[in-house]
Amino acid sequence: MKLVAIALLLGSSFLLFSCDKKAEKEKLLKAVLDHYQLPGDSLQRKSAVFLIDQMDGLSAGESETEDLGNVDPEYLIKNIDLALKAASPQLQDGTLSFADFCEYVLPYRAANEPLTDWREQGQKQFAFLLDTFRLAEPKNMDLTANINAKITPGFAYSPTAEPAQYQSWQQLMQNKKGNCWAMTSLLNYPLRALGIAVTTDFIPKWGNNNGETHAWNALRVSDKKWVPFMGCETPPGRYDPFGIVNARRYPPKIFRKTYSINQETLPHLIDDSDDIPAQLLYDRMIDVTSQYLPVSDIAVKIDNPAVKIAYLSVFSNGDWAPVFWSKTENNRYVFRNMTRGLLYIPSTYSSGDGTKPFGDPVYIDSLGKTVICKPELNKRTSIVIKTIQSMAFDELDVFNSGKSGLDFVLAMDSICMGLKWSPPIQHQTYNLFYWDNGWQFAGKQKKNTTRPLQFDNVPSGTVYRLLPENPTNKERIFTYSNGKQTWL
Repeated sequence: MKLVAIALLLGSSFLLFSCDKKAEKEKLLKAVLDHYQLPGDSLQRKSAVFLIDQMDGLSAGESETEDLGNVDPEYLIKNIDLALKAASPQLQDGTLSFADFCEYVLPYRAANEPLTDWREQGQKQFAFLLDTFRLAEPKNMDLTANINAKITPGFAYSPTAEPAQYQSWQQLMQNKKGNCWAMTSLLNYPLRALGIAVTTDFIPKWGNNNGETHAWNALRVSDKKWVPFMGCETPPGRYDPFGIVNARRYPPKIFRKTYSINQETLPHLIDDSDDIPAQLLYDRMIDVTSQYLPVSDIAVKIDNPAVKIAYLSVFSNGDWAPVFWSKTENNRYVFRNMTRGLLYIPSTYSSGDGTKPFGDPVYIDSLGKTVICKPELNKRTSIVIKTIQSMAFDELDVFNSGKSGLDFVLAMDSICMGLKWSPPIQHQTYNLFYWDNGWQFAGKQKKNTTRPLQFDNVPSGTVYRLLPENPTNKERIFTYSNGKQTWL
């Protein structure tokens, strides 16, 4: 079975699942419950049942040595006692539900890290702050911002550092290096140690941009309100997960990491994990897209009863990438809560064939109206290319250029004012393609100084892609209507 992508980043339960853990669960549960015999231990007993019931498949490192049958009952007991003690004031005054306590405070591990006394150490290091912010409103936001400010110094972003899911909190604090997953983990540990409900929200892909998964912290401030922030970077109340500078990029789906297993995820719907897209392998998550962005449902029909699971895919890095799934209901698939303003295409996926689009691309406008991008072969148009990439890409190019200080500010300002959007390059030859059950060639043109880059007699109403002679798979797609390019 493949240990890849988000499943690796987060520590998937299904990858190491064995058929019968009933005996191990009963043995461990008995050992823990024997400790909690007093009438006042009801929350302790409920906590123990929750932790052990959802423990299937959890392990340290890449080994197949699972927690069930190997975790010391005393370790769980200590974890439960410390978690309840820290969260007791919020549980008693009703500001923290027991369900959220179980998911976002109680868990004894975050992913596949070595088990340590991180909760006790986090309380020793930061418990003095609880009195400082006891009367503050909102207390948890101010406390989180303070801890973030204390942990951030010395951290270095590194996409090649040791993966966060294999490091304990102590190792992360010592190394102070990693990607966005390490940044979220560095804050989740101490906050949970103090009884604060916090977790990681993440995306499988960007919808109107290239790039892989991204993650940030989500802080619970009430039953209905969660506030994003970026560990080792931006405190709650100031972090925009989708902003670049002036431009924004949007995800098709946002998931929230949980401790409990979600039986409606793909690992519990598909027998062979090789037939699951790598970015959708994880099973401890819930969909929270609607908490961040306007969403709509997309319904698709397919006349193939053999397809039990269909996908919606977005265009990323030169290909279509599945980002959400739907089970069949009378050859109809309904994809719930998809982000508006993005382009999707229905797809199938298997290990042998990869991603196979079917039907026409679908766009959801800002009002939730579904627009089908179907080529009108009898209605031809001329497409004038004014830019070869979006404003968002221009801003990302500045980020990757190494510019700083005044040079950085001036470059971003020029993009915002439309002065340096990327025009076609002089003397470069470009190929235009349109989507019609695959990319179809529409024409080749060379940019010169005397006239704009223009392609004539092109089918209207569909999606287009402009490629230079030596494409890099960075090139994005766009629609064209009333003389306007709209990058997707």
